Amino acid sequence: MLRNNRLSLQFFATTRQLGQMAILGIQFSSLYALWFTGCSTNVSETTNNMKLINNTSIEQQTIQQFEKVIEINPKSEWSHYNLGLVHYNQGEYQQAIQQFEKVIEINPKSEWSHYNLGLVHYNQSEYQQAIQQFEKVIEINPNNIEVHNNLGLAYHNQGKYSQAVTEFEKVIRINPTNIEAQNNLGLAYHNQGKYSQAVTEFEKVIRINPNNIEAHNGLGLVCYSQGKYQQAEVEFEKVIKLDPNNAIAHNHLGLVHYNLGEYPSAIEQFKKMVEINPNNAEIYGNLGLVYYNQGKYQQAEVEFEKVIKLDPNNAIAHHNLGLVYKEQGKIAEAEIEFKEAKDILAEE
Repeated sequence: MLRNNRLSLQFFATTRQLGQMAILGIQFSSLYALWFTGCSTNVSETTNNMKLINNTSIEQQTIQQFEKVIEINPKSEWSHYNLGLVHYNQGEYQQAIQQFEKVIEINPKSEWSHYNLGLVHYNQSEYQQAIQQFEKVIEINPNNIEVHNNLGLAYHNQGKYSQAVTEFEKVIRINPTNIEAQNNLGLAYHNQGKYSQAVTEFEKVIRINPNNIEAHNGLGLVCYSQGKYQQAEVEFEKVIKLDPNNAIAHNHLGLVHYNLGEYPSAIEQFKKMVEINPNNAEIYGNLGLVYYNQGKYQQAEVEFEKVIKLDPNNAIAHHNLGLVYKEQGKIAEAEIEFKEAKDILAEE
């Protein structure tokens, strides 16, 4: 019975970690770049200056200046728009939404207001609202590469991989050498289980740019999913050589070593990721897995407790902590954790 528990424990942790973190690595880097593309192509020179604002006091002064303009002219499209940008830059998403929506009230065809409104929703994991805004952009400008790419990402995060593929392919038809879209298409194919198509896309990127980190990470991910651990190891090591602080590659390489039974090497890679990103809950879960399978239950207990401290509603961590308690003969504590995991899953 316990052996089956170990297998399920390993499966959930590795698939969740690989599937989510790989796409995130491309997601946020592309969205950051696209955001500033949106800023720099809109209505005024002031918009271009928004890229340079990174001081809180200056941002506050800028907000006050735009608000004064709006008091004089409530229908100042560029003031509402740029005020939305400043709020976005400060992480004040609700205020940003209000300003972009005001622009749209004034000018329903404001392409970049719909676009940026979609980004705000996207960054709050409100993917359906993001999709609605991105589709409005496409109605205005069907050839907007950035919005097709981000629309694909939104579909991807909903698990709608076929729709995601369609959007990424549209980008590539418009621009056959768009590396971001090719990488994203490769990941979408991977998550559909279409490994040969995924490999094709990643290899296209590598031919264009042999040092493209996302493509090597993606190619490693495909090899990992096929159980080709040595080939996956080669790709993840290439990433680390190019970027020694690439947390995703360290995590993936750790998972490769884990599945090869090379536990000390797995621990080494996971600990490197902890150094880079100490607030990542799931990496502690992976460390806990290794210690668990080494029979080091006290160390495993410490790691799973770290997961729960960072992410109290992590059902997998509660379940795994229950397994650790059970191995140590702490039956009452184990039952509490199993119940907690069950309750969390019931609420999802």
